[in-house]
Amino acid sequence: VVSDVAQGKGLGRHLLEQIVEVARQEKITKITAEVHPENSTMLDLCRKLGFQVEMEVGDPTASVEMVIS
Repeated sequence: VVSDVAQGKGLGRHLLEQIVEVARQEKITKITAEVHPENSTMLDLCRKLGFQVEMEVGDPTASVEMVIS
């Protein structure tokens, strides 16, 4: 969670990129997360970084997943 004051400054992107990098270093093969479906900024960021985004009607969260190679 990034506070409103820090929104739009690249902190979320930096943190997500660091998570992916650590996963690679630790030989983790998959990252999964749940995102509020109205958080379009985070969903767009996940897509840009290579996550697959799945949303189902009526589901209170969107699922994001990245397979690490």
